Amino acid sequence: MIDITKKYRTRAGHAVRILCTDAGGKEPVVAIITDDKNTTLRFGNDEGISRFSIQGVHKSTPEFNLVEVTEYDSWKIDDLIKVRNTNIEQWEYRHFAGAAVNGRASAWNNGTTSLTANARTTWEHAELVTLEELEMLKKRNASKFML
Repeated sequence: MIDITKKYRTRAGHAVRILCTDAGGKEPVVAIITDDKNTTLRFGNDEGISRFSIQGVHKSTPEFNLVEVTEYDSWKIDDLIKVRNTNIEQWEYRHFAGAAVNGRASAWNNGTTSLTANARTTWEHAELVTLEELEMLKKRNASKFML
């Protein structure tokens, strides 16, 4: 369900500003889609208003379906991250594999990257590795990570 207090983008990556979620009919979500990707939107200009179902589905253009913006949207595939499922577990180092459908971070299995992986795992907690941690890891075991 679309929440007016959260940030969204289209599946194609366009910025979206939710105006309301209670308009009448089968498409109660009204939003402005911004052409920040320098593509030609069907609106013919930089912004356009469109309607969506309460689940964020666009009636005629699937690439306009709404996707919640997560903290992981600024992370790059294969960024070095640390992951764990509970607060009491030790952090494990992995390479970022994207945001999962449930909004959590996924990482390539067993230290692999997008070039070598065939599977990924979704994690409850994930953080980018800081520069200080990266330097420590390089000193500890430089050959273990492809940096």
